[in-house]
Amino acid sequence: MEMEIYEVIPVTFDGPSHVVIAETEGDAKIMMVKLFDQRAPKYSYTISDFEAEAIDPNSFPTATIIV
Repeated sequence: MEMEIYEVIPVTFDGPSHVVIAETEGDAKIMMVKLFDQRAPKYSYTISDFEAEAIDPNSFPTATIIV
């Protein structure tokens, strides 16, 4: 399977979105759950706390930095 680029956005709490490279949308969300669980161990995040949207690199007319 090919890797895809996703923007993963928290939907149940206030937090920054992240750009993630993963095989699937679900994998991208799981990566974010693990990241946020490490940063805030007193909370227990789940994939339902995040939304992921694919980013088509060909939709950018020029080279772009995604932060």
